[in-house]
Amino acid sequence: MLAFIALVIAGRVFHAVFLFVVAGLVALLLDPLVRALERLRIPRGFSIAIVYLSFASALAVVAIAIGVVVVDRSQAAANRIDTYLTSENGQTGETQFGRDVDRLQHWLDTHHLKRIDIRKQGHDFATRIQQKDVGKYTTKAIDFLRGAAISIFQLVFSLVLILVVSIYMLLDMGRWKTAGDRRFPPRPGTSGLVIRMEQAVAGYVRGQFLLSAIIGSSAGIGLWLLGTLGWAPGADHYAVLFGAWVAVTELIPYLGPWLGGAVPVIYELIIHPISAL
Repeated sequence: MLAFIALVIAGRVFHAVFLFVVAGLVALLLDPLVRALERLRIPRGFSIAIVYLSFASALAVVAIAIGVVVVDRSQAAANRIDTYLTSENGQTGETQFGRDVDRLQHWLDTHHLKRIDIRKQGHDFATRIQQKDVGKYTTKAIDFLRGAAISIFQLVFSLVLILVVSIYMLLDMGRWKTAGDRRFPPRPGTSGLVIRMEQAVAGYVRGQFLLSAIIGSSAGIGLWLLGTLGWAPGADHYAVLFGAWVAVTELIPYLGPWLGGAVPVIYELIIHPISAL
């Protein structure tokens, strides 16, 4: 019991420390812009307000633009998947998914892989989708929305806390610099500790965003080419969406590339299983 309580307390403390560290990084990243506005004889408080409002406006525009594209492309992808799984041919009564499963099974049978039977599982899956257990899906949707609402509230609270703490850090940045230079005196002709920290954080952020932009653009162009050549059906229609997703997940260490590639592969597994390779 004591170990569990200690673990919970340690988790809360770690979360609080993490928020303060993020707020500090944000303050270090934005302080050069605030100093640039101060050189224009704008008071520091107004400079901080201008910088935050400018970033908030830019983020809002980008979020709205991405949201519109994501919603539109996601709806189109959902309709395409639904048609692929449920729309039956007027003459044969088969869906495109069923025909692809039959073709794949035929290929396995003709290549001495008859033991691999995917026809039954594939048709059972399509039947379950067509029957649509509304009650089950409704319950899952409600549970998902409830959990999403709680997660969004926690995220918004954390972002507001980071915003407030970073503003106070920016207001007191002069004291931080004085204390840092007093504790770690810079060499003659060199910048102080806080200034060097700001330069290091800014360089890392620039490099990380440049890397994400390069990899996201490369993934988008590659998927567009694969879709245009017919090797990955539908990939050209969602190349921008998939490329943006790859760029965002690239910010996640180690797992990012796998998460970025998983979404287009899953999409192709549904649309055309062979093209997922």
